[in-house]
Amino acid sequence: MQGKWKVSQNRPIADRSGVAEGLESEDPNSPDMVRLVRSYGGLDDR
Repeated sequence: MQGKWKVSQNRPIADRSGVAEGLESEDPNSPDMVRLVRSYGGLDDR
């Protein structure tokens, strides 16, 4: 069995941004996941 690392990096930039923004606004306990989506999704420089 082999795992995959999926944090929306294969989606269009608008989707990646929406995932990060949605996590930030709806789940205040998810800062680590938001950071991963932004980092692996190429959104860090925004």
